[in-house]
Formats: sequence, C-alpha cells, structure tokens
Amino acid sequence: MLAIIALGVLTVSCQKEDLTSTGKVETFTLNGTADSTINDPTVLQSRNWNFRSYSSTVSQNYNLYSAIQLSEKKYRFVVISNSSNSNEELYVKTYCHTDGLDNYKKLQRINPYSTPKMYMVDSIFDRSALYSYKYFVREDPSTNNLRPLSTGTSPTFTTLVVPDTTDDYDANVIVSNYQSGPSDQWYFYPYNCTSWAALKVNQMWGTSTTFNNRMFGNGYHLHDALNWKQVFVSKGYSVTTTPQKGDIIWFPADVTYNNITYSGNNGHVGFVHSVENGVIEYSNYDGSTGSYRLSQLSTSIISNVQAEFIHVQYKH
Repeated sequence: MLAIIALGVLTVSCQKEDLTSTGKVETFTLNGTADSTINDPTVLQSRNWNFRSYSSTVSQNYNLYSAIQLSEKKYRFVVISNSSNSNEELYVKTYCHTDGLDNYKKLQRINPYSTPKMYMVDSIFDRSALYSYKYFVREDPSTNNLRPLSTGTSPTFTTLVVPDTTDDYDANVIVSNYQSGPSDQWYFYPYNCTSWAALKVNQMWGTSTTFNNRMFGNGYHLHDALNWKQVFVSKGYSVTTTPQKGDIIWFPADVTYNNITYSGNNGHVGFVHSVENGVIEYSNYDGSTGSYRLSQLSTSIISNVQAEFIHVQYKH
C-alpha cells in the first residue's frame, strides 16, 4: 500500500509564456522532513523547453492522478511511475484560463527507497479561475526535452477565492479628480456601492482593474447599479435568485421592505461573502466615506426585496 505523505506548499506565480514552446519552472520549500533529493528552495530555474511528441509506449509506465483538492485554494498533483528510468523528472503544467498564464512545476519523489516511484507536489492558487493541467516527463535531465504523458483535452479544475469581510477600501482605492467629478481606478464614483463591488470582484479574480465600468466596451458601460443586471445578462453572465458566495447581490430601484431601505433610485449592489443557514452575508458601501456596511439578508425574503444575484465568480 502506498503511503500518502503531506508535502509543503508551493505558491503559484503565473508567468506569461508561449504555451507550445516555453515554460517556467519553480523550485519550492517542503515544510516537513526533507532528504538529499530536494532541490535548493532558493533557486528559481527558468528553461526553454523542447516538447517531444506523445508516446503511448512511454506513457504506459505512468499512472496520472486527477488533481486532488485539499482546501479552497490548495490542490495536490500526483504521478506514480513504473519506469525503469532512474533519472526521470516529472512536471505538471497548470494553465490559467482567465488570463492565459501558465506555470511548470517539478514534482518531488517522496519514496526514494521503494517502488513504484511516487511523485507529488501541492500548489496554492490565489485567484478564482478555471485551470487546466497536464503532466510531463523529462527523461534525460541533461536536456530541456519534455514529453507529455497524456494526449487530447487537458483536465480542468476551478478555484473560488472569496475575499473576507474586512473594510479595506481606503487602502486600495485610487481617486482621480476630473472636470466631470472624481473617479476611482475602475471608473466609478468613489465610495459608491459600484466602486466597492468592483474592488471585491477584482480581488476575487486576482486582478487589479479587470472588472471595471468599461470592461465590456463602448455601449455597454455598467454605469449605475440599476443597469448591472441587464448588462451582465447581455454578456452571458448568469443572473438568478439563488445566492452563492462570490456573487454580486443586485437590487432594482427604490426597494423598501419592512421599513428597511435596500436601494435608492439608482439601484444598489453589494458583494456576497457567504450563504449559510439561510442567511446571505454581503458587504456594501453607500456613497460616502465611512459608509461601509456588512449586511445580512434572509433567503426567505429574497423575492420580497426583489434581490437577484449576478454570478461573477469566474471571468467570461
């Protein structure tokens, strides 16, 4: 029986690469018992890979494991080798579909004195995105040749990294003053609900300004919160009455229920942090400095307050 050994964590730092000709390899630190086969964790190795063709004869010596989710951000990659090649090195390529960034990582052999050989690495992904991955073998470490161990469409997995409820707006907003008035870096009025939502979605996506008022181009600016549902639907995003963490909660104009005002004449949006035990927790700003609120809404009154949920966990 194979023993599953917990390894240290590799934090992914995607680099822009040509997906067919080059890659970036990073060494890493193991937080646990190491041995002499572990590379120096301070060394960052960069190579121009030469990709060899897929070979079923070579690949039949390897058992490739699906990515194993260990936590919200953490995945494990595992390969079992029955190859007689004592010099082989195993790598996994992860490709981020949100922005076309990829990364190559070397797997570590964790049972150096027994067979079959087991290789493993844990990785942390710090943005919400769709990823694909593929395993490679470097048969001769004296060369830069990598051979894929599978053919066809690469398997995928998704990560969802939702920012916490901390009010970090002032630490992140950049305000510029124009003749038409002040604007933040997302082209919204500072301290408005739309500006706060833009900050939170960008944090979830792992971007700075990708989510912004002009993200869909001329004719499709988001403008006031009231317009958001229509624009996002027109661009293929799902909008439903079923809340999920990472959603934008959206209210139409002038919603009041049980003497509580949920929106004004320009509508209102907030960012959903959690949906638990029938309670939606969402954060929002309301147009002025210090107007941050962490609000709770029972799922039982969603229809009463006319709330809908824009599912923006992953960029289209």
